[in-house]
Amino acid sequence: MKPVAILVRLVFFVCTHNAGRSVIAEAFFNRYNCNPDWIAKSAGTSPKTAVNPVVVQAMKEKGIDVSKHVTRLLKAGRGCGFQDRHDGLHRWLSVDEA
Repeated sequence: MKPVAILVRLVFFVCTHNAGRSVIAEAFFNRYNCNPDWIAKSAGTSPKTAVNPVVVQAMKEKGIDVSKHVTRLLKAGRGCGFQDRHDGLHRWLSVDEA
């Protein structure tokens, strides 16, 4: 039996610290998105070590827990990618170079 490739479309939210706006956008998108083919991730160009506590509280009031969000570093180069802090793996996203 051959492996089956699953196509998932990624929405990528980026801000400087990945501790506020991009976390909020990722959380709302993933909560209210109705299409399982689309998921959101977020990253920052200079990420903090944790999400801003004000953001955690505001999202809690909306019924969304972002307290365990792990900030990610956005890396630029030939493509665009991010690095997860918890496992150190690089995940690269291809971009069209028109």
